[in-house]
Amino acid sequence: MTSSVFDDSGTRLLTVSLFDPEIIVWNVLEGTVARRFKGYGGSNAADLSGDSILALTADVASPPRLWDVGSGTMLTTFGQVSGVWVAVFGPESKAIATAGGDGLIHLWDCWVCAPLPELRQIAERRLENALTPEQLQSVDEQ
Repeated sequence: MTSSVFDDSGTRLLTVSLFDPEIIVWNVLEGTVARRFKGYGGSNAADLSGDSILALTADVASPPRLWDVGSGTMLTTFGQVSGVWVAVFGPESKAIATAGGDGLIHLWDCWVCAPLPELRQIAERRLENALTPEQLQSVDEQ
């Protein structure tokens, strides 16, 4: 195991390993595996969002990745940064900080990390600028 982090309740533990292509969420009280994430090549750093809904992983070979803990699905990656040794959520999990062998700290705005009501507001604001059916038909005709 390369990195591990407890959720805020202390009942779940997320573990990653640079040499194991799985992210594992453990049920600490029962001593059982609650979820295994697959689809990556190993990780040397991990963190959980404040609400434990999202997991963040980083490794030296690829950009940091954001995962949905409930489904084990990778949601997004952050930039083209590789060689990351540490990745952590910021306050309220709305930002991510990464650091690595280049000696730089990278800060990432994580709008997808926002709570669901806030994501809905963002989507509604973007939809206000959506094309009308008439505009869509005009585009299709061209």
